[in-house]
Amino acid sequence: MMGKKKIVLPLIFLFFLFFTDKQVVCAQNDPVVTVCIVNGRSDVVLSSTAGLKVIIDKKSYSVPAQEQLSFNASKTKVVWEERQMVSSSFRVTTQGKGFILVNKRPYRGSFTLRNDQGNLVVINHLYLDDYIRGTIKMEINPHWPEEAVKAQIITARTYAVKNLSRHREQGYDFCASSHCQVYGGVNAEDPITNKLIDSIKGFILTYQNQPAGVCFHSESGGCTDSAFNVWGKNVPYLVSVL
Repeated sequence: MMGKKKIVLPLIFLFFLFFTDKQVVCAQNDPVVTVCIVNGRSDVVLSSTAGLKVIIDKKSYSVPAQEQLSFNASKTKVVWEERQMVSSSFRVTTQGKGFILVNKRPYRGSFTLRNDQGNLVVINHLYLDDYIRGTIKMEINPHWPEEAVKAQIITARTYAVKNLSRHREQGYDFCASSHCQVYGGVNAEDPITNKLIDSIKGFILTYQNQPAGVCFHSESGGCTDSAFNVWGKNVPYLVSVL
């Protein structure tokens, strides 16, 4: 949601508040989420060391490893330059294990490219925990105390589960900015946080058997405010903490 953390005490308090009340639970699945990583560009270049598969209207086209694909937006369609093919949308996946590079930045999962009023929209489809991998380092230093990093992971995962389809009207779950959670793909991952994500896989915070409405920030000035003072509604677990 914000930049790197400077004050972590309120977050640690939030984690232990729920942990001691036995409200940290493990979800049973790892859903696929959609994240818009490009919106407003006129062109984009994709490639992969594993080779790519481009799917258009149930037809698929194989692309060798390392070969670059160029897509741009016309007034209403998306154009695949190398094949001079035009469609309302393209789906791009890998042919094997590997990442897809979008303008040389690697990402997990697959992609949909579509046109929005003459601009390209590039949407990343990936598992929830793979999305979380690309957010944690953007929010907290992986070398901070392990329990603090775990608290951030659980909070970030809970936030994602609670806010799925936040951008439903735009056709995806999340944007990649601080409006949702800052997401940077594989380049934003870290071995430390990836290992911790796997160690507490699926854990989220709940309140009355529902995902909790958690929030976090870059710094609090030493204390947090209550949900009532910020949003005008009482939330029992979002209270002022000094």
